[in-house]
Amino acid sequence: MCSLIFIIVMKKSAPSNVSPTPQMAEPFLHAEYEARLVYSLLQGGVQLARRARMTSKRLQELVSLAYFQQLRAEGATLREIAEVFGQTKRSVANLSQRAKENFLSPERE
Repeated sequence: MCSLIFIIVMKKSAPSNVSPTPQMAEPFLHAEYEARLVYSLLQGGVQLARRARMTSKRLQELVSLAYFQQLRAEGATLREIAEVFGQTKRSVANLSQRAKENFLSPERE
């Protein structure tokens, strides 16, 4: 079904000399499955945040911190993280500082 939908979309958006194939759908489907998996895994955290009466903004901050930590653990520079976040290097440096000062301190003690 998803392959069929992808081919229909591709027919509408592809140049007239290109014929969409099921193989063209594979990257789209892979990305869609990954997004659905991440969404499913986030549900437990969202339920916990809701029970704790956490605002959406605070939840987003925590997701950003976790994403930031993961990128740093993989060796990404602040400039690379800024590109991923779509922010300036300075904004990401501020996020890094806030994480060190406020959020990660108890874990390091």
